[in-house]
Amino acid sequence: RGTSSEKENRSMTESTSTANASDPILHGRGGVLRDCLFLLLVATLSVAPYVTRLGFYGDDWAILAALVNADDSSFRAMWDAQYEQSVNLQRRPTQILYQAVLFRASALNPLGYHAVNAAVLFLAALFLYFIAREFDPRRVIAVAVAAVYILLPNYSTDRFWFAAFTYSLTTMLFLLGVYAFARAIRSGRPEGWILLGLGALSAALLGTEVVFPLTAALPVALWLRVRQLHPDRSLRQLGVRRGVVVLSPMIVIVPAVLYKASFSDVSMIPNIFRNSLAVSV
Repeated sequence: RGTSSEKENRSMTESTSTANASDPILHGRGGVLRDCLFLLLVATLSVAPYVTRLGFYGDDWAILAALVNADDSSFRAMWDAQYEQSVNLQRRPTQILYQAVLFRASALNPLGYHAVNAAVLFLAALFLYFIAREFDPRRVIAVAVAAVYILLPNYSTDRFWFAAFTYSLTTMLFLLGVYAFARAIRSGRPEGWILLGLGALSAALLGTEVVFPLTAALPVALWLRVRQLHPDRSLRQLGVRRGVVVLSPMIVIVPAVLYKASFSDVSMIPNIFRNSLAVSV
């Protein structure tokens, strides 16, 4: 048994070294830095014309009203104020915390909110770039995919609407989780990457529900990545450690689904109009 275990560890070390030797990210840091600076330039130019002229819209005012009228400025008071406002927020604790942090930092100054949201969008594109580099070594593909994502017009609401900023944050956290697991596959010591991936996915799943099907499909994508790195190895030769990496996302999916399902019998729409009428009366 000891001999078999030593052979497996040696095989994993050799295969990891081989993967790292051909890794375009580890051996092309100058190019990666230029790519990141280019994406930062694209993100900056895309928001610079309008970011200082944005304000608050629609449901933003209901959320801000709850935060302004919280018992005090502590995170606990702001949490309670939002939690009591709507079931839609109760099922999304990541959104509650994110909005409280933004309000604590910027109060009623919209520029701070929109600047942070622009940074989150850039980080999402950056993680998308690194994920693309993990699966495809061609820089031009990764840069093009990330740049197009930054400039996509079909999610413009998430750029302007404070109440929808959690969608951007959730997407960024999900992409961070994907990248962490992709790195864990080719890492000789994957534990830290797995923990980072689980933390990022947990925060994403406790945000908006849009990432649930993507997270459920993640083990399949990770398995394809394993086969891409080691096409000549059998399932047994790949080892238990890589199997753990591939299946780890399931650890956070099940609890998140159960938590969200506990609110399924209650309306997701906050009764803002009734509450406003009661206040005015």
